[in-house]
Amino acid sequence: MENCWNVSKIGYIYQWNNDLSDECQSSLKFELENLYVEGKADKINTDYVIHHDIAASLSKTEREILRLPEIFPYMISIKHKGILTTQKFHYILSFFYGNGEPFVNPIIIGSYIKLSSEVDYMFNYYQFDIVNTVIYCNEKVKTLSRAEAMVFNFKNLAKIKQVAEKVDIKLNEYLKSKNVVVPDKLSIDIEQDPNGDYIIKPVLLEEKDNELVPLQSTESFQVAFSQQKNANSTYMGTDKKIYIMKPAVKEGLQEIKNKGKIRKEELERVKKQPKETFTSEAFEFNLGNYSDRVISIGEFVRKSLPYLKLTEGSWLPEEGTTFLHYKESKEQKELELPYMTQENIMEIVEKIKIAQENNKDCIEYDGNRYPITDLLMRLKLLHIFLKIIIQKTQVEVKLLR
Repeated sequence: MENCWNVSKIGYIYQWNNDLSDECQSSLKFELENLYVEGKADKINTDYVIHHDIAASLSKTEREILRLPEIFPYMISIKHKGILTTQKFHYILSFFYGNGEPFVNPIIIGSYIKLSSEVDYMFNYYQFDIVNTVIYCNEKVKTLSRAEAMVFNFKNLAKIKQVAEKVDIKLNEYLKSKNVVVPDKLSIDIEQDPNGDYIIKPVLLEEKDNELVPLQSTESFQVAFSQQKNANSTYMGTDKKIYIMKPAVKEGLQEIKNKGKIRKEELERVKKQPKETFTSEAFEFNLGNYSDRVISIGEFVRKSLPYLKLTEGSWLPEEGTTFLHYKESKEQKELELPYMTQENIMEIVEKIKIAQENNKDCIEYDGNRYPITDLLMRLKLLHIFLKIIIQKTQVEVKLLR
């Protein structure tokens, strides 16, 4: 690497005194200033600093202009030593040439790896993520209790396996064989059994791209959960998948166990105010995204999404929200949607958002109150949204002609 950079734990620090030509230095400083303006570089006094996570994400062109090393091109291997459920478990990180010969005592500083006095590289983002996760795990696990270590080890193994799929990283057979899931949060599902009772079932949520989404293929967990009287920290599914529950998630599962079933007369209350019944911090509820499965009367039709937190800035709720206007008559209640057009749809959506943020179960529009349900409005909004897009596209095509 050029002598214009000093690598430390915080990142790459630009050295003003270096051997670069005036032209190269001018180009490099211009690029650094652009990165600073974009929030990709910091200034400490007069020094520019590029943090390791940002440096690992730079493009090839940006790295070349900045005179940073090339991306590490060789294989990374991860093995283990010790029992996964204890504090003595740790990873063994190795680096190999293409011919299988290992590097001896490489120096790793964040996203930087130095193989010799003359050879160094940078990790790309995924390499950096997994290498530093391994280093962090090996240091952190020694400070934990056995119970904490078990959850910590399984959770980070799940992350390591997920990242390893995206880059050339080889795991040993033991690590590859562990199918581990560590849910981040809980929601609920309510099913009506053949006897007419309403059964509360857990929905496991994981965080992906700053959103909480339901874990897929959890049937084996549901079977294991239903067979236990109390909530456990660990579940082994019939498919050999291991479910590790954080303390808060375990507490939430116990609440579900304690409640078990609800009566028909309780259903509406649980639907509208789930936090009154399920108080653990592990639960994530949002009324605007609660599926209408919980009010199914008669034959049950399962839906896939539970209560989910509304994504900030999203135009439509993830699972959708239905607004119904109930008009009383002598003989029946009439269901009616508010009339929506291209001109008023955003106003209605804004009212939905405000109501959800204030935990209200209805909005007021045009002098009427519309209780919040979920499926019909999703279909209605989606229909109008697509119609608007199609009409706009048709107009643009006509103009082009």
